[in-house]
Amino acid sequence: MAYATTIYFPGAAAWQRQATRAQEGALLGLLDRDLADGALGIGLIVG
Repeated sequence: MAYATTIYFPGAAAWQRQATRAQEGALLGLLDRDLADGALGIGLIVG
Protein backbone atom coordinates (compact mmCIF):
# COMPACT_ATOMS: atom_id res chain seq x y z
CA MET A 1 0.00 0.00 0.00
CA ALA A 2 1.41 3.37 -0.96
CA TYR A 3 2.27 5.94 1.72
CA ALA A 4 -0.38 8.43 0.57
CA THR A 5 -3.07 5.73 0.53
CA THR A 6 -2.11 4.57 4.02
CA ILE A 7 -2.30 8.12 5.39
CA TYR A 8 -5.74 8.69 3.91
CA PHE A 9 -7.14 5.29 4.90
CA PRO A 10 -5.63 4.33 8.29
CA GLY A 11 -8.60 2.00 8.93
CA ALA A 12 -7.65 -0.21 5.97
CA ALA A 13 -6.91 -3.84 6.82
CA ALA A 14 -3.41 -3.58 5.30
CA TRP A 15 -2.58 -0.81 7.79
CA GLN A 16 -3.78 -2.84 10.78
CA ARG A 17 -2.15 -6.20 10.05
CA GLN A 18 0.96 -7.33 11.87
CA ALA A 19 4.23 -6.32 10.24
CA THR A 20 6.48 -8.98 8.79
CA ARG A 21 10.01 -9.47 10.15
CA ALA A 22 11.36 -7.73 7.04
CA GLN A 23 9.04 -4.74 7.57
CA GLU A 24 10.00 -4.54 11.25
CA GLY A 25 13.67 -4.60 10.28
CA ALA A 26 13.15 -1.89 7.67
CA LEU A 27 11.30 0.32 10.16
CA LEU A 28 13.96 -0.13 12.84
CA GLY A 29 16.65 0.63 10.25
CA LEU A 30 14.92 3.91 9.39
CA LEU A 31 14.63 4.82 13.07
CA ASP A 32 18.31 3.98 13.68
CA ARG A 33 19.36 6.16 10.75
CA ASP A 34 17.17 9.08 11.85
CA LEU A 35 18.46 8.90 15.42
CA ALA A 36 22.05 8.71 14.17
CA ASP A 37 21.34 11.83 12.08
CA GLY A 38 20.25 13.68 15.22
CA ALA A 39 16.52 13.06 15.50
CA LEU A 40 15.24 14.19 18.89
CA GLY A 41 12.02 12.20 19.15
CA ILE A 42 9.82 9.63 17.53
CA GLY A 43 6.10 10.03 16.82
CA LEU A 44 3.98 7.01 15.92
CA ILE A 45 0.39 6.73 14.78
CA VAL A 46 -1.35 4.20 16.99
CA GLY A 47 -4.53 2.81 15.58
